Parts: sequence; C-alpha cells; structure tokens
Amino acid sequence: MAEMFIDCDSFFASCEQAINPSLRGKPVAVVGSAESTQRGVVTAKSREAKKYGITTGMPYFQAKKLMPNGYFIRGKPHVYLDFSRKLHDKLVTYGKYVHPCSIDEFHVSCPEGYEAAISIAEDFRAWTRNILGITVTAGVADTRVLAKLASDMGKPDGLKVIPYEDISKEIDALPVDDLPGIGYRTAATLAKRGVHTLGELRAFPKELLRPLMGVRVDWLYDSIEGREPAYGWGLPFKTKSMSNDFTLLESTADEDVIKAHLLMIADNLAGRLATENMAARVAHLHLRYTDFNDVGGSFTIGYDMTLTDHIMDALLHLYKRIYVPGRSVRLVGAGISGLTKEIQLRLPIDEESDIGRRIRDVLGDMSSRFGPASIRRASVACSTGMIANMVNPLTAGVTISKGL
Repeated sequence: MAEMFIDCDSFFASCEQAINPSLRGKPVAVVGSAESTQRGVVTAKSREAKKYGITTGMPYFQAKKLMPNGYFIRGKPHVYLDFSRKLHDKLVTYGKYVHPCSIDEFHVSCPEGYEAAISIAEDFRAWTRNILGITVTAGVADTRVLAKLASDMGKPDGLKVIPYEDISKEIDALPVDDLPGIGYRTAATLAKRGVHTLGELRAFPKELLRPLMGVRVDWLYDSIEGREPAYGWGLPFKTKSMSNDFTLLESTADEDVIKAHLLMIADNLAGRLATENMAARVAHLHLRYTDFNDVGGSFTIGYDMTLTDHIMDALLHLYKRIYVPGRSVRLVGAGISGLTKEIQLRLPIDEESDIGRRIRDVLGDMSSRFGPASIRRASVACSTGMIANMVNPLTAGVTISKGL
C-alpha cells in the first residue's frame, strides 16, 4: 500500500501562464483587485515572482514596489476551477481512490504499492506539463501525512519518495512545523521542551508530552513513525462553523454598501448550508473600521436558519446593535455556527420562503458550474462595484463592463 499526494506548483499563476504563453518565464502575481492599490492583495505568485520577495497575502502596492516591471493579473476563479476539474478527472482515470484536498491538492491511494504510485505520478506529471501546461509535484510514502510532507520536500516540479525504511533519514533533520498539521502554537509548545526537529521529537518521551497535548500526541508520533494516524489529517471532520469576510475596495460609511456586502456573505453562507444539508442557529457579525478597531457580536435565533433571508435577518439585528452610524468601514465579515443536520422547519412555510429557496438554488447551481463570479444579485453587484469583476458564462470569461 502506498499513498500519493499531488500538489500543483504556483497554481493560480501557472494557470495564467498556461492560458497566456507570453507570460511564461516572467514574474506573475495574481491579485484580488489589480485596480485598487490600497485593497488588492497577492493571492498567488509564479516562481519568477518569488525571486523578488513576493509573498502570498502581500498588499498590491507593496508587491508593486518590489516588482515594478512584474505582471499583476486579476484572479479568474472560473479558470482555476476548470483546471482543477481536469486534474481530478485525469486522476480518476487511473482507477484509484482520489480525494480532492483543495482546488490544487489531491490525495491518491495506491493499494498496489510504491511501484504503481510512482508510475502514476510520472505519467500524471507528464500529462499536466504537456496537456495543461502547468507543473505539479508528487509525494509518495506509506501514509497520507508523510506523502504530503514528501510533496512539500519535492517542490517545485518534482517527485519525492519516502520509503518506510528511510523515514528517519529523510525527515529527522526537518523543523517540527514542516510536518503537516503542526502549526506555530504546537511548534512553540514543543520548542519549550527543547524539541525543534522531527528527529528530536522522535527521541523525546511521548508520555512527557501527553499532559500538554492529550491524545494529539499519539497523532504526532504515529505520523513521524510511518503509521497512519487513527484520526486527524485527511479524515472527515465535522463542520462547526462557516464564515466569510471581505476587505472593501474603498472604505465607506454608506450603509447600503455595507449591507450589500452582508447580503453577499449571507448568500454564500446559505449556499454552503444547502451543500452540506445543514442549518444554523447562531449568527456572527464582524466589522473593522478604518482606524483598525474591530467590533462584533453574535445572535442566537429562535429557528433553524437555512436561507439567505434567515441569515440576513439575524445579521441586520446585529448590525443595528453594533454599527456606529457615520463611521467608515474597511472590512465586513459574517459567520454562522450552532450547525445541525436536524433541520426544523420555520413556520409558517410561506411563498416568500419558497422564493428564497429557489433563489438560493439558482445561485448555487450557477456558481458550481461557472464559478462564484458568474452570478450575483443585482443589488449586490451594483452596490459593491463587483459588476466589473463578474464573468459572463456565455462568452467564455469575457469581463462584463461597468456600463451594462
């Protein structure tokens, strides 16, 4: 049995270079909004852009200073989703278990062992390079955690194998936070005990860490010793909350604009609830003013929220409670929790609720087929200025002009 992890290299930027070959070999950064030097941030960068010190999450104006002659491109989610689907469809043809971990990461189980996994990885990497015009890195190991670690070690455009007998030799010198699933807090906890590398973790008595980390310590040692963890990374998890936030293109005190962003978030949350067949009981609101002061609150509602209108009712209740009229807002965020699959119908079931359900279904269908930028409520698109970024699914990604 072998596990393989596929990770695309600089995915968004590589997709841009694939659809526009003139960008190959040039420094490319994908940004949320290249028109706004105050709000756009880098969401992906090519290998060439990394040489300039460009990092994901860097503000556009800062990236522009570091890379004045670089190519800054507004993201095209529908294009990246199409590439991701093609990658997944190709992996499925090998007849193995394929689990998408994200838009550009896939886990593949190969019961036949290492030889089969390596053969698939080599064929798939050649196909992505020759057919899609992008590169991927593959990692092969006995477990999913080590396969992911191997792919990180093999980047970019590589194939890294960690055989069971070579685990210690391959990983012991690595920092503990290189292991997938170990964040900065766990790394800090281990550092206080003198554990900085995976080799030092292997040598440290497990039971001395158990009072600090509980059952999670078993996950750690199973991972570095080449045993598939009994729980944790790669296994299904229970969704406990959902949230979205938006940094506005321009700070505003216009309440119609702020509420339009809330409505957009409510649409997104309702769509996610529908996808997972869940309902929520608690709504959360988060606002950040231009002076970077944050305000927020939560509200528990008396029925199961499943539709945009339900969520929006709760958010507006919070909005009236916490927003100070006249203050400019730079970020709007909202979320829901108290999730359950035990959906109790909101009574009475009226015509308005039925319309809301139909709107939610149409928004969800269009978004899944053409990407989230393909459809918005007219009030949201106009009030937020996002009509300029919307995608016309009938014209293969042509941007809709502001004049429409």
